[in-house]
Order: sequence, then structure tokens, then C-alpha cells
Amino acid sequence: MNAFESVVLKLELPENRSNHWARAVVASWRANKHRLTLPHYQSQILEDSVFEDLAVDFGLAADDLRALNYQGSAEIQDLKRLMAQTPGLRPAQRVALSCILSSISRFKLADQILRSVDIMALDPREQIHALLQRFKLDNRMGARGDHEPVFREIFSTIEQARLMGWTLPFRNGFDEP
Repeated sequence: MNAFESVVLKLELPENRSNHWARAVVASWRANKHRLTLPHYQSQILEDSVFEDLAVDFGLAADDLRALNYQGSAEIQDLKRLMAQTPGLRPAQRVALSCILSSISRFKLADQILRSVDIMALDPREQIHALLQRFKLDNRMGARGDHEPVFREIFSTIEQARLMGWTLPFRNGFDEP
């Protein structure tokens, strides 16, 4: 199993054959799986079509791979447990979980979780992360239309945050007043 396959299917690094992308995805998962905080670092987000090739290589249905409907590793089991806890998670934690799922190309699952978030219930920094996640998901799920509204909303959120006394530039979001 190569690094790509190991990360997408198991959320684990293979022995002696990882690359920067694989290490980044797994390190971000390991750093964030117990707290689900923002920002959640996302490396390159791959296309959904990766599951067609993986399905052939591993003899599983592509839709089962997309939906995490397979036994998987201990890391995948941990991810499934987090997903089962979604109703009890705070809104920002749901955004972080959505980011985790999209980092391994599980866009429909990520979208379902993100849609359960009332973005207006988030603080400005979290709103920006949620809106950027919305853009990324729309982009990867084929919503190729006009993305200008989401960017207008991001800029509006930044302006509202400034009016509230939050400052830019920021390290991990806004510097609170």
C-alpha cells in the first residue's frame, strides 16, 4: 500500500514510504482528533475521483469507500466515532470535523456535517473557517458556479470583526480584543 492509499483509506502512514502530503494529513489528524479545534490544517484536497481507482485496486465499491462503509484501521474507527458524536459537538468542532473529512476526500460526509452548523453562531474567526470550508466543498463537489457570494460573506465577516475590535493580521485567526 503506497502513502496515498494508506492515508485515504486508513489515516495512517505506511512504513518508510510517505511523502509530504501524507505526513501533513496524518500529522494534522493526530494533532486535532482529540480536541477538534480550528484552524485544522488541510494539505492539498484531492478530487473525489480517487475512489474509482482505489475501488478497483482494493476490490471495494467506490461509494462504500466514500462513505467510510468498510472496517478500516483504528484511525478510521476513531473518525467514525467522532462522526457519530456530531450532534453533541459544538459548532466549531463540527467545522473542524468537516475539514478533517475533506482532507481525505470524504466530501459528502464533510458537507453533511458542515450543513449542520449555524455559521452565524460562530465567532468571526470560526465563521471565516466555515465559509472557506464551504467554498472548498462546493469546489470539489462540482458546484462550479459563482463563488462570489461566499467571498463577499468572508469579507463582510472580516469587516464586522474589525468593528468589534478584532485585529488583523492574525496568526491562528483574529487577535481578540
